[in-house]
Amino acid sequence: MTVFNHSEVPYTVEVTLLRADGSDSRSDARAFSGAIDVDPGGQAVRDAVAERRPYLVEYGLYEENSDLTDQDHVHYYPDDGNESDTLSFDIDSSGTLTRR
Repeated sequence: MTVFNHSEVPYTVEVTLLRADGSDSRSDARAFSGAIDVDPGGQAVRDAVAERRPYLVEYGLYEENSDLTDQDHVHYYPDDGNESDTLSFDIDSSGTLTRR
């Protein structure tokens, strides 16, 4: 997972990856939950946060680790033909997180 910060302020992304098959309870479905800090104009990389499979990715984006500027979810489906398929996001100057 990689987050690119295209703004002039630091951000924290709180992210949860949930297995998308729907057979587990919410707590059992959680594959990863954590915070990723990204400096202004920088990027943050987290390797091997979860095994390669479909996920529901929930996130909250916090400016300077305090003010919530965006929250939403995306669905992640790895490309079967691409072993290096990664999940990447961009933070823009308005405080919005979008999947790359």
